[in-house]
Amino acid sequence: LGFLVQTAHGSWDALRCLSKNISDAQRMQYLTFHSKPATSDDLHSHSVTKSGKSWKVKFQQRWLDEFPWLSYSALLRGGICRCCILFTEGLKRGGSRGSLPGVFVLSPYQHPYNKALGKDGILPSHEKNAVHVQAVERADLFRQNYCHPEERIDARLLSQQEKQANENKEILRHIVMAVEFLAKQGLPFRGHRDDRVDFGVMDDNKGNFIATLQLMAKDNSILQKHLLNASKNAKYTCKSVQNEIIHIYGSKIKSTLTHQLREQRLPFTIIADECTDSYSNQEVLSVCLRFVDLSSIKDPHIKECFIGFIHLHRTNASTISQKILECISEAPVSLDSSLIRGQAYDGAAVMSSEKAGVQAKIKEISPLAVYTHCYAHCLNLSIASTCNLQEVRNLVGLINEVYLFLHNSPKRQQMFQLTISYHLPDSSHSKLPGLCKTRWIERHTCYEVFLEMYVVLVTFLDAIVSPREYPEL
Repeated sequence: LGFLVQTAHGSWDALRCLSKNISDAQRMQYLTFHSKPATSDDLHSHSVTKSGKSWKVKFQQRWLDEFPWLSYSALLRGGICRCCILFTEGLKRGGSRGSLPGVFVLSPYQHPYNKALGKDGILPSHEKNAVHVQAVERADLFRQNYCHPEERIDARLLSQQEKQANENKEILRHIVMAVEFLAKQGLPFRGHRDDRVDFGVMDDNKGNFIATLQLMAKDNSILQKHLLNASKNAKYTCKSVQNEIIHIYGSKIKSTLTHQLREQRLPFTIIADECTDSYSNQEVLSVCLRFVDLSSIKDPHIKECFIGFIHLHRTNASTISQKILECISEAPVSLDSSLIRGQAYDGAAVMSSEKAGVQAKIKEISPLAVYTHCYAHCLNLSIASTCNLQEVRNLVGLINEVYLFLHNSPKRQQMFQLTISYHLPDSSHSKLPGLCKTRWIERHTCYEVFLEMYVVLVTFLDAIVSPREYPEL
């Protein structure tokens, strides 16, 4: 501390700057383990003359015990005040005795030692100085906070904030887990009315999302307390929060699926098809990407990923092409449209026209984007045309009549299952599937099962005509 006083050269501003740069550990060390001279040490002294007599008086070591703030600096050869030197920052003048002290702070106390004590002595006067009192208070507070940091007000507030933040993270984690579970299982989220939910009542059905949270809360006191006591606008269980979490998941999935395309600038193909949503009665365009997955150099393979549904307010070529380009260029997909190397749609004129169709609009952005009429759609059209043959129509009609004959009677269906168990016990099918009404190419499953069960069907129909010949049925 004596070195600080010496370096300050009598300037309060310089001393404040030097004191401010002292670390808390050093400050605590100066307060606690300050140097004390030994009894045999030669302390500073000066001569005093009175009534023609002279004698020497020196700095008394007992003053260090009587005044805890006092230290003796061997460097400065005098007494200094630890508290005033270490805690000069923020000290203010106050009252008649509130002037900033110079002795003990900017210069050591070296004389007169014969006037150190007494009612108006130098040591008691400094101890009563308002600025010194402030410094001592700050020193005591610093010592208490340093030894017990957990008891500081800011530490308590910070601890409370961290505890609340951790609880909020735990609550949000369970809410996200509930959304993830229902989304993966493809289950509906909301019940009949979930805007006014009483989480304390378990009797009524509030929907899968609320029920899942209530189930989680049974073994989680933090989540249970939140659901029961949190204010209505801070529960994070409303439908807007659910939709926001789903949207975040969707954005993350899209970003992950297209990460390789963005980082390596790989070419890709667009696959799009338009249909009418029967529930919302709106035109919806589905968009997929097809590209070569090079994540494994030893095993490159073709990969297709679904990007999203796009609502179309108009179904002309300009609108559809614009929506497709926006879907692949905007975040989180963020792909370069010039890297499109292929486009696959159905054969409708608005999609396939070389002059004014969607394929022409896309080629204006990426001339190398070759259009391909969707093979699945071509196959579907071919099968649909083939089914116009009389022989094929008769077969399809027969299969459909047999299916309806079984489907419309639970009694016949049960008898048919019993026939399968007796005559085709190794079959993985227990009933005859119906014909797909929308996709012709999906009807092959029905044809395969019908062919597999043909003998059983004949036996079943024969048992209906002649039940006595089949007593087991």
